[in-house]
Amino acid sequence: MNLSLLFNFKGVTQTEWDAAWKECYHILEQFPVPLGTISDEEKWGCTRQVISSKILSDEGTKDELLKFRLDMISLEFGGVYKLYRDLNHYAEFKCNHDILWDNTEEAKNYIGEEFNIDHVVGSPLDIWGNGTGGAPFTLAVLALGILLENRFPDNCFLWGEYSDEQVEKMRIWLSALLHENMNTPICNDLERLFERLITLYDAPDLVVRRFWALSESGLRETFQFLCEHGYDAALQDEIIRRVKGYSSVAQWGVTDLLYPYLEASRDIEHLIELVQKVHAINHQKDFSLEVLLESLVNKGITVNPYQNDSETVKGWNNLDKTLTTPMQDLNMTILRMSGLPSRIDFYISVDELIEIFGCTEPANGKKFQKIIEQGTEKTKENYRKLTEVTEQLADKMSQNAPDKSTSYFQTKAALIRRQYLPSADYILCEVENQSQVFPAYKERSIMLAKVLGDNTVKIFKNEPKKFTFLSLEEAKKKLTEIISNKFKLRDTAWQAIDDETDMDILKMLIIYAAHPREELKFWDFRKFVFETPELWADMRNSFLEHLVVVA
Repeated sequence: MNLSLLFNFKGVTQTEWDAAWKECYHILEQFPVPLGTISDEEKWGCTRQVISSKILSDEGTKDELLKFRLDMISLEFGGVYKLYRDLNHYAEFKCNHDILWDNTEEAKNYIGEEFNIDHVVGSPLDIWGNGTGGAPFTLAVLALGILLENRFPDNCFLWGEYSDEQVEKMRIWLSALLHENMNTPICNDLERLFERLITLYDAPDLVVRRFWALSESGLRETFQFLCEHGYDAALQDEIIRRVKGYSSVAQWGVTDLLYPYLEASRDIEHLIELVQKVHAINHQKDFSLEVLLESLVNKGITVNPYQNDSETVKGWNNLDKTLTTPMQDLNMTILRMSGLPSRIDFYISVDELIEIFGCTEPANGKKFQKIIEQGTEKTKENYRKLTEVTEQLADKMSQNAPDKSTSYFQTKAALIRRQYLPSADYILCEVENQSQVFPAYKERSIMLAKVLGDNTVKIFKNEPKKFTFLSLEEAKKKLTEIISNKFKLRDTAWQAIDDETDMDILKMLIIYAAHPREELKFWDFRKFVFETPELWADMRNSFLEHLVVVA
């Protein structure tokens, strides 16, 4: 997920900025879970990466700034987000026009008829322009963006890969925290956005292009707003401009625009008209009504949207309400490529659909009828199969659900370090969703130590001197060296290693760190053990009990 904050600092005074910066610091300090960053540290002759909750850097200097890239519970991280206190750091972030405006010059690094008004990413006024990877700290970035927009509504705007629901959740939390009703960011408030843009552009096509680029409310809502405000013709022209280079009406780049247009306009005849216009321009064989019809029927437009199977499909299609990581995005892309059933939020009866397409191209009436009837049955069957698979997955997940009463995962009460607000539950839920859970972790760690003791000699038989040390310092240096090449640890974990005085514990951890196994679950639990010093003593006892020969 990329999040940008475009800011025109022209006219902003240091006093105004300082007040807003202090509020930002307050917000980050009051975030329901501690935020943190990653820094390099020299210790034991090694450079190691330390995760700490210190988000204020260079305090009292001209370079004082807020800096964070993760939360201290899930430890899922993304790019670094910074906010300097001294306005001199933003001296170049100034312009003489409305912050929402951009010109109609040809956009660099884009192919085709692309203007600067069609894009936001890469703007020279973007003070962030970083990716969060969908990690929970994304919500803290959203909160800062909302605050700064409210403090400087004419100077900045928040933009990125987030949903209306996510920004609304954070607006509610921020309002409760500050005891002040925060406005929705302008790119999520279509009415305000539109009113600003029509004063900046005279031509309807330019209004549509910039509105499309800036709107954060989803294509369906964006298209619906434009249709309701008399810009349907300009919207059609813009869609045609964007899809005319494709060879088939069924390609993702086309359907990703046509489906929302149908959901917004609720008029399938307008959709047919649009596709015919594109075909008249590009003359592509697969930009035909037959291909369009098959595509629409496969998306369930003739299937009752209120039956159980349709509800299951809608559930799979609405997973964007939560933060999504790059891996989850990849998995959804793979599922889509493999034919995961989906549906358009539009329903029409089989008879009416046959009539509309048949009247448009009477010569293909029988073909259309066959496509509709066979496609409808196939789609129903696909929906039924997806429901069965979903139910099986739900049963399996319930059977394998971890017992959190015996897991290491901190409960909600433990997560909350600051003032509790009911609106923080959404944030805590997102943190929990991305936090590692290790059921029966104590028993598992002791069993792991036993296995290490049993297999140390066999695994490291060619390195007999690898675990022989003359001093604690030498052992700590070796452990730090191995871990630094594999993991980033919390500062508390590194400190526990630095303070450890038991040579047997250090040897056990070194053997564990050096273990050649790289399977993901083993890797994750290994990091967890390093982060949990209270396990080390019991693990040491089990390890020594089963260590036949000390290497």
